[in-house]
Amino acid sequence: MITPPDPRLAPWGNYYVILGSAGAALIGLQFISITLISGMGRRTDARSVGAFGTPTVVYLSSALVISAFLCVPWPTLGPLATALEILGVCGVGYLALVFRHASRAARGCKHACYVPLQQIASVDVPSCDTVDDRMSDKWLAWSGDARVAVGVRLTETPADGRLYAFLPMGATALSPLAAHVHAPFFSKLARVELEETVPLNSFLLDEVADLCAQSAGLIAKGLLTLPRHVALDLICW
Repeated sequence: MITPPDPRLAPWGNYYVILGSAGAALIGLQFISITLISGMGRRTDARSVGAFGTPTVVYLSSALVISAFLCVPWPTLGPLATALEILGVCGVGYLALVFRHASRAARGCKHACYVPLQQIASVDVPSCDTVDDRMSDKWLAWSGDARVAVGVRLTETPADGRLYAFLPMGATALSPLAAHVHAPFFSKLARVELEETVPLNSFLLDEVADLCAQSAGLIAKGLLTLPRHVALDLICW
C-alpha cells in the first residue's frame, strides 16, 4: 500500500512535475548544443567545458532530482529533509569546483583577447540595389539600420577569422580578414555558409570594408588606441 504524500507538499505537486520535465528537456537541449558546437570544427578546451558546459547539465539534473524527491510520497518529512541536505552540501562543494575550473579557463583565454569595432549601416532592402529572388518576403520588406562589427585580435598571434550572423557560421564561412566579422547576413536556415552573390550580403561586406578602412585610419593617426598590427589586419583583405 502506497502511503499518501505529506499534505504540506501536495499543493506543490504540479509545480515540481513541470520543473522536473523542463529540467529533463533542457538537459537534452544542452547535449544537442554541445554536439552542434563540436561539429563546427572548433577546438574545445576541456577546462572551458568543465567550467561552463558540465555545470549547466549538473544544475538542470539537480532540479530534476529535487523535483523527483519532492514528488515521492514520503511518510514523513524527515527522509526528504535529509536527502535535500545531502544535495545541498554536494552542491556547495561542486560550486567551489566550478569556480576553480572557471578561473583556470579564464587564465587560459588571456592569449585570445579581442576588441570589437562596429558601426551602423542604413539598409533599404526594397531598393533595386539589394533585391534578390532568393530572399523571402520578410527580407525584401526590411528597411532600417543594421549593425556591422569586426572583432580584431589584440595579440600578434595569427588566427583565422569567422563570419557571424548573430551566431558563428560554418567552418567554411571564413572572414576575408584576420578578424571576426558580424553582420545580419542573409543565409539559409542552417547558417553554414555565406552567399556573397546576394546583393544584401555584398552591401554588408562593403560596409565592413568601410568600417575597417576608417578604423585603420584612426589607428594610424593615433585617435584609436590599438596596436599597430591591428591596422595592418584591418586593411589586408
